[in-house]
Amino acid sequence: MVYLTGFEQDPPPDVPVIAQRNKTFLPDLLVIVAGQSVRFTNEDTFLHNVFSTSKARPFDLGKPGPGEAREVRFSHPGVVELYCNIHETMSATILVLPNRAFARVDAQGRFRIQDIPPGTYSLFVWGRQLVPSSRKVTVQEGAPLDVVLPVARRPYQPAHLDKFGRPYRHRAGYP
Repeated sequence: MVYLTGFEQDPPPDVPVIAQRNKTFLPDLLVIVAGQSVRFTNEDTFLHNVFSTSKARPFDLGKPGPGEAREVRFSHPGVVELYCNIHETMSATILVLPNRAFARVDAQGRFRIQDIPPGTYSLFVWGRQLVPSSRKVTVQEGAPLDVVLPVARRPYQPAHLDKFGRPYRHRAGYP
């Protein structure tokens, strides 16, 4: 994912969905604009407990049952890591940005972000398994910009703790 910072835009009116299906968050990376809400749907036949202890937006959805949905509003930019307090292997990330100036990078490393007002901004490359990197770019009216950013994988993904700050342990009665 690549994105620009340095200006704000209103969020779009849609409410994206993160589904809990087969003990997995789908998608595992969602990019939204500050002010948007996200709907979390439980599409499994058992309980989940979606939570985040991230500074950008801590929350705990409790234990929505099969077929239930709950919404959370994300007012401030930042990285929000999601987990399930019942299923340790479930994780996802919501990247909350100040504007709509973001794009997914294709397999060849190309991307296109359009309709950016002229100015100098910070351009970031970010991914769940990547070391974030950035550089300053200057956008000029009607002038395409070619940018090269270094990309490196994180050496490892540290284990996360449950919502109480403790290591996970098998919970009897939960699939």
